[in-house]
Amino acid sequence: MASFKDLKQRRALNRSMLYANNARALAKFSDASKSAVDEKNADGSTPDSTPPSGGGTTQYPVRAEQPDTNDRSVRMKVCDKIMPADIPSSIRRASSTGISSLEPSDTLPYRLEENEALEVRKTKFAGRGIFWAPQGDELCKKGTTLLRLRPHISVLGQEEVESHCHVCFEPQSHTSRFQRCSACRYVRYCSVNCQKTDWAIHKTECKALQAWQAHANARDPRPDCHTRTLARLIWKRPTEGEKWWNQLDSMQSNRAQKASEQIQSIAGQAYRLCRYIGIGTSSRAEREEIYEEEANRQRLADLGFDSVQQLLDFVCKFETNSFTASSSDLSPCGLAVCPTAALINHSCLPNAVVVFPFGPGDSGHTAGPMRVVAIKDVEPGQEITTAYVDLSDSYTKRRKTLSCTYSFECRCKICKVGSKASSLSGNAPWVDPRDSVWCPKKCGGWCAAPKEEGTGTSTIRCPACGASSTIDPKTLRTTVESAQSKMKEAKEALSALEVDKTITCLRDAVGLLTVQMPPSAYPLLSMLRTACEMFTSIAARIDVLERSKSLVRAQSMATTLADHYLVEATRLAMLVCTGMTVSNGIIFAEGHPTRAIALLTLGKLLISDAVAAFDESEAVDRSILPNPPKLPAVGMPRILMGRNFLLQALEELKIGFGKEKGTSGGDAAKHAQEILQNLDAEMRIFQQSGMAA
Repeated sequence: MASFKDLKQRRALNRSMLYANNARALAKFSDASKSAVDEKNADGSTPDSTPPSGGGTTQYPVRAEQPDTNDRSVRMKVCDKIMPADIPSSIRRASSTGISSLEPSDTLPYRLEENEALEVRKTKFAGRGIFWAPQGDELCKKGTTLLRLRPHISVLGQEEVESHCHVCFEPQSHTSRFQRCSACRYVRYCSVNCQKTDWAIHKTECKALQAWQAHANARDPRPDCHTRTLARLIWKRPTEGEKWWNQLDSMQSNRAQKASEQIQSIAGQAYRLCRYIGIGTSSRAEREEIYEEEANRQRLADLGFDSVQQLLDFVCKFETNSFTASSSDLSPCGLAVCPTAALINHSCLPNAVVVFPFGPGDSGHTAGPMRVVAIKDVEPGQEITTAYVDLSDSYTKRRKTLSCTYSFECRCKICKVGSKASSLSGNAPWVDPRDSVWCPKKCGGWCAAPKEEGTGTSTIRCPACGASSTIDPKTLRTTVESAQSKMKEAKEALSALEVDKTITCLRDAVGLLTVQMPPSAYPLLSMLRTACEMFTSIAARIDVLERSKSLVRAQSMATTLADHYLVEATRLAMLVCTGMTVSNGIIFAEGHPTRAIALLTLGKLLISDAVAAFDESEAVDRSILPNPPKLPAVGMPRILMGRNFLLQALEELKIGFGKEKGTSGGDAAKHAQEILQNLDAEMRIFQQSGMAA
């Protein structure tokens, strides 16, 4: 019979697996990853110029049914640090000379080489689009992998540079030693093989990084992710050929539709790119004339650009068509550019998603790491759509993001309803759970929130109880802004290891909004998810620190506190899942990767065997939530609930990341299966030990 020692080991494993996917947040507390870096090449040599050899009515329904990290919008948007007056006059002139001469001129329709059942057609309002067009009347079932793609480029984000391999994107663990280039002291590799793979580009990049650092200042210590991605695309052009480049060139720039402020920002990015790749200098006096100098004009031509306008178009196309490269659990970790995937149009009710089931690294994936997966059944002739924005955002926020970044207005069904609802004063016939507030009569239902830009008092009517009430849009707006400010303070406090201040700020932010709106509402849903991650990180930090201490009593007290934080994270995760699954999945459909990962997180938290450090009444008082959802009893009831959520998560992961033979659901599904196997083994120990009773 299994021993209690085995049981303790399995419980520890459950918790370690819970923390595993939170390593990125945990890294904020520790500099262990930095100390593990060897300042040598992966082969042990010093780098030089030669390559290396060799509306519901229940307030908190909890049933197994994140801001969305699975959107196309670039999450590492760099704030333009170049003031308008600092931008070279030639770029400024080029930014106002009209539409690009390089807009695509494909013969439509045509079938994609990657999947002949997909056809590129011209749409009525959105330019080109991809349609499901099989030879017969075959239905595309949800979970079908529509495209397997290798992006033209994938580049690590700023936050991941010191903790991930620059080629395969593998994160550094406490047991591995990443090695970095001792010349630029920036790029890191997990192996000699990854270094060799990257050398063709890095031998040029290395010099550019050193030149940038030689003239760096506190405001610009390193080139941002956008600049590095653009430069790598340019440096790859000679080796990849013109067909490869023409695919990039065919992407839409939408420059003619962009506002002057957007063009100014793009011009600033173009200048930063020029500075990085060696066109011009950091001197203000010389900067104004850099494109009039023959040497720089020739340098621009050597890189394949006939004019500054072409360079500006290139940057504009990149900004419009870039994807967030994410890990297998949807954590953003960089940028990716893929012209084929960029053909897919947007909908706030998408029938497909763009994912990286095994991470954005290229190693081990013969068909490429990027996948386009159907999350709904698609009829023949139906257009394939994905979401360019966070689906948990309000109608107003989604509309603003699409207009500012992509220069169009969404015409999907949900936005047509939202447009009508936004013109009303809280009396919409259908209540979007993202744009809702609790019924002031406390019946448990929710009402349509008044217009964000509204003034004076508005009358709202609850569809659940029928009662009418008045609400002041300005007061609600002030409450939301205050909560967002407190959430920002909480993040800053967590980075500074100020745990007490972090929790106080979270209470002021999340607690403030949960009184006003349901967990599905914007911006509460994204705040709940962030708060859940922060509490898990705090608990992980306490566990890691106290395991190294020899004082049993201190360790016991700390473990109890860590358990309390995990319980709080569990409550928050329950609200996240509730918010994501309301109204029959109108925000995140069944099988959407963001929803599946949220269910997985909740399941892992429930089985972490956390025991609140205080009795139930005191735990409620200490919670950041005014009315925290009640958890099942510790032990088998909580474990069984966690197991049910894990099973549902596994099924939805197989939809969201693709039902491919042998790799169904990607790494996230594999992770869920491992947890379930360990959990079933633990439950057998419970039964054999007579602990189930």
